[in-house]
Amino acid sequence: MSRLTEIKEIYDYILKEIMQDEQSWKDFLTFHAKIYKHSFNNAVLIYAQRPEATLVADMEVWNRRIGRWINRGAKSIAVFDDQSAYLKLKYLFDIEDTHGQPHTIPKVWQLYAALESQLLESFKANTLSEWITQRTHELVLAYATDIQQGLEKELPKTKLSGLPLEGVTRQFIQSLMDSVEYMTAIRSGIEEHKLSNIKAFSTVTDFDSKVLTLRLGYLTSTISEQILREIEREIKTIKEKRSVNVNETHGTQLSGSTRDLSSS
Repeated sequence: MSRLTEIKEIYDYILKEIMQDEQSWKDFLTFHAKIYKHSFNNAVLIYAQRPEATLVADMEVWNRRIGRWINRGAKSIAVFDDQSAYLKLKYLFDIEDTHGQPHTIPKVWQLYAALESQLLESFKANTLSEWITQRTHELVLAYATDIQQGLEKELPKTKLSGLPLEGVTRQFIQSLMDSVEYMTAIRSGIEEHKLSNIKAFSTVTDFDSKVLTLRLGYLTSTISEQILREIEREIKTIKEKRSVNVNETHGTQLSGSTRDLSSS
């Protein structure tokens, strides 16, 4: 069996596993939240092969961009090459498979009280969970037309065939909102009981056919990444402003000290 055939079989198997019940889907979303910049397809494969992974990249990124080196004998993680025009594999490594100087360990954003307070001020929100809920609704509803058109084509191939399209679409959109809110909240350190829908995922397993799971997974991944990148960018902006303010303050103190010394 070729490596590509083996990975395709692993992919199909895990795709079914993560949709077998509500908890399995939540477990996968919790994992995907850690590596949200990877596509849904590749998150599935990374989850299958290395469920404890936290920071994943290919050898070139580790070596040239980050300055870390792959450990001898480290086992790669095979995923689909999203940049290829045809189906082929590329190979990734988790940070645990690498070594290097301490300063080469990538910094991953985390929220703490003071930073979250500034973030909420920037977002003009009372709580982060409230802002995430609002952004989730806005972004999911922007896909509503595409979702309905896609479901209309795909439902005949599933167990939902024959059910009213409008009702299935509403159900799918709610499952998508639940999934995006959960994934982004978990990555942001928000506890599950603070989410807006206390009955989240109650019908998510209705979309357990491959074609519907792929649609739900792709949209969940895409929209969650967009929201989390918004948070990441704003955190970076806040920290840059802090750095400028600190440097300006230190610069003023330093110039004052220099004048004092030179005049004495």
